Amino acid sequence: MAEELIYAPVRTGRNLPDQIARQILDLVSSRQLRVGSRLPPLDELGELLGVSRTALREALKLLEAWGIIVVKPGIGTFIAEVAADVLAVPLKISAERSDQSIRHLHQLREAVEPPIAALAALHARPEHIAKLEEAVARMDAALNDPTAYIQADLDFHSTLADATGNNLFLLVIYPVIDLLQEARLRFVQNPGAGERAQTFHRLLLEQIKAGNAAGARAAMQAHLDQAWGELPHESDALPRAG
Repeated sequence: MAEELIYAPVRTGRNLPDQIARQILDLVSSRQLRVGSRLPPLDELGELLGVSRTALREALKLLEAWGIIVVKPGIGTFIAEVAADVLAVPLKISAERSDQSIRHLHQLREAVEPPIAALAALHARPEHIAKLEEAVARMDAALNDPTAYIQADLDFHSTLADATGNNLFLLVIYPVIDLLQEARLRFVQNPGAGERAQTFHRLLLEQIKAGNAAGARAAMQAHLDQAWGELPHESDALPRAG
């Protein structure tokens, strides 16, 4: 079949599932695979890509988790409707657990989150304030529970994005912060890191409640500077931004 010609053998090496996922995403992005397109059966697709069933299954699990494909038992695997997550999907696929990807994600946070904080100060409603206060309280209670702390932190920053009234901010920032989760799990285990971050979360909350856009922007930038200093880096050669 002509559709089989769109698949290319995957290079051997590290992280085969990621390479497979990238190829399928590229095919979706280039419209060679469209919404509703059916992927070849597992054995056939593995042969076309030159990969093992194990690597292919792992790649398909990633694609399913990210909403790229939908598996219909007994029927087949299909390209899902991804338009609603068009910004999040490439971010999820392209992220690698490396110093460079961490730096790039942090640079994106620096470009987006200070304006988010400023807009949140201007547009936050009482329900947003309540959610921010709850998230801060949860982080206070989870200083010795990194997993719970990180989830509350994600909720805090997501609420700020939601408070802007612009849904595109939430669409962009949620996956960015989520992708940094592994690195942040390690940073909150640094002695005193959680407490230091809480200082900035409380300051942000105060500025949002006061409706101080400039103060919120400055507090967010200070928080990001602090967060970058806490993040683990495998190399000291990477600049923070710019």
